[in-house]
Amino acid sequence: MTDLLKDYLPRSELAAAIGYCEKTLIRWERDGQGPPPTRVGRKVLYLKSSVEKWLLSRERRAA
Repeated sequence: MTDLLKDYLPRSELAAAIGYCEKTLIRWERDGQGPPPTRVGRKVLYLKSSVEKWLLSRERRAA
């Protein structure tokens, strides 16, 4: 990946990093649930800072 895209993760890398399959990320994208994707042609990329914000939004306090 070039320096221009150093802050982005391809779908396959994000899926591996969070322990889900790519099909789950595709479904989340369709349903508007997961981190926001960026499309560059046919590639789907995820901005690392947006993924971090999404993960923080999923955080829950202990009851």
